[in-house]
Amino acid sequence: MPFLWNLGVVFIGIMFLTTSTDKVMHWRKHLGSMEAYKIIKGALIKWFLVLFVIGELFISFSLFLTGITFLNFMVFLLILFTYSLAILINLLRGNTNISCGCGSVLDHDHLSIGLIIRNLCLIAIYIFLYIEKNTTVALIQLSLEEILSYILLATGVLILYGIIREIRQNVVLTRKIKKMLS
Repeated sequence: MPFLWNLGVVFIGIMFLTTSTDKVMHWRKHLGSMEAYKIIKGALIKWFLVLFVIGELFISFSLFLTGITFLNFMVFLLILFTYSLAILINLLRGNTNISCGCGSVLDHDHLSIGLIIRNLCLIAIYIFLYIEKNTTVALIQLSLEEILSYILLATGVLILYGIIREIRQNVVLTRKIKKMLS
């Protein structure tokens, strides 16, 4: 079982590394996404985006270097609950035709309850990993073969998630087009 626990830790670490990197690489797009939420105004948007990127990078690197700790657990919960609350506020307002701003393969073109459910599932996984943290180790404690295995598997799971999401979106789009044409 430690294999699955360590895979979960590496998966979350890679997930946050890719989302934070995407936010930096597409800075203006993510600023626009945050502005579209209409929760934070003006110059505060940049500061909050900086804090989110730093928080995501902290989670990622601390998971790789120290494994699960109380601090990265709390930062993870704070970030995911903040993201979920912002999505919920906009769903209640009817403001759904905006990008979630998640970044990487997690990004969506519109808000839905599915994003909140996904975030709650990630929170549940992290809580479970935190409870079982004695069975996980930091990546730096593993051999190079083990590190590469975990990274490849976790990256594969993340890519598979992105592929499945894209297929689902294309099926929905195809159905809409067929409906419009008939």
